[in-house]
Amino acid sequence: MNKWGIRKRILFLAWTPSFSIAVLLVLYFTATRFDALEESLGNRGASIARQLAPASEYGVFSGNSEMLQKIADSILGEPDVRSVEISDNAGNILAQSENSKFPADHVIEFEEEIMKSQTQLDDFFRSGKEMSKRTVIGKVKVKMSRLSLIQKKKSLMFDALGIGLMGLLGGGLLAIRISRSVTVPILRLADTVEKLGKGALDTVVEVDSGGELGVLESGVSAMASKLKSMLDQRESYSHGLEEEVRKRTEELELLAVTDELTGLYNRRYLNRSMQEELSRCLRYGTDLSVCLMDVDHFKKINDHFGHQAGDDVLISLSNLLESSMRDTDIVGRYGGEEFAIVMPNTSLEEALLVADKIRIFIQKIVVLDGRERQVTVSIGVVGCIESQVKSLDELISKADRALYGAKDSGRNCVVAAL
Repeated sequence: MNKWGIRKRILFLAWTPSFSIAVLLVLYFTATRFDALEESLGNRGASIARQLAPASEYGVFSGNSEMLQKIADSILGEPDVRSVEISDNAGNILAQSENSKFPADHVIEFEEEIMKSQTQLDDFFRSGKEMSKRTVIGKVKVKMSRLSLIQKKKSLMFDALGIGLMGLLGGGLLAIRISRSVTVPILRLADTVEKLGKGALDTVVEVDSGGELGVLESGVSAMASKLKSMLDQRESYSHGLEEEVRKRTEELELLAVTDELTGLYNRRYLNRSMQEELSRCLRYGTDLSVCLMDVDHFKKINDHFGHQAGDDVLISLSNLLESSMRDTDIVGRYGGEEFAIVMPNTSLEEALLVADKIRIFIQKIVVLDGRERQVTVSIGVVGCIESQVKSLDELISKADRALYGAKDSGRNCVVAAL
């Protein structure tokens, strides 16, 4: 029973009392009714024998067999009488009658003495004890058939079984009704709790029971709503946190590859981009050019105009480069006052034209602090196909030599790597 579900337990507990009561009632009913039937048959048989004895007194005393036979035949008209026998004191049968419709077995025999009740004149002068003495002159025997009694018992048994079955059926239906009224809400709650435990917090809890079950349903419903609200808040917070982490990650990634002063890509990103583009150039034979430029006399600008003026020059130069280059070009601050431009799918000849154009634009940048000073740059350009560059170190080295070549050529010029 410990392994049974709640439905079976309640059904068993609700049906067991009904079953026990029905069985006890059937047993009590049949037992008492059987005893009553037996007692009734015995009383009737004894009564018939007691009434027959005085009725037969005169016939036995006078030896009138014809009268006795009529008496015996009349007794057969009584229910359940199987046979009647009247005999004298010597045992001689004076009258006998039988009912053949009753079998000879299953009978109960009743015997009563026939007493002589004649009063003599001397009896009035005798004592009471002497007057009470009576003489036995014969006997009557009455046999009662138990056939109808047996049939009544069978009928009674069937009736009792029918009543018991009806009681059991009614008890079973009542037990099922009780089981359903109790277990259906509980099983529904158990299913709801199981779904909630698996994370299905949208599960609807029906609150339609009364009493303690209604309180339990209301509690589970409130708990589900609270859990749903908490989960929504957690998901909202988690989503916001994820979005914040994503933004911060993007910012960190951007900071990791961005120069803080100019906002251009830093040297790390430039080296990675040059490596990627050089690998593509070597694999597919596409053009790739790299420009390395340096601000002329930048130290003098810092010395004469201050470091803030130097920073302003770098910022202005960065804005000019960023607005002048194509979307496919990569512009970055390579270090100090040096800048680099990576130009995929660009030949050396095209890169030289772009570099000279940039050089001219940069001449428009001036430093104003009571006096004007024009800003110029020296640019070294290397074409990977033309210079047959095979590695990143070789690429940077050739671009750097070209830059120094521009410096040695008087600055404010563009020099191509050999």
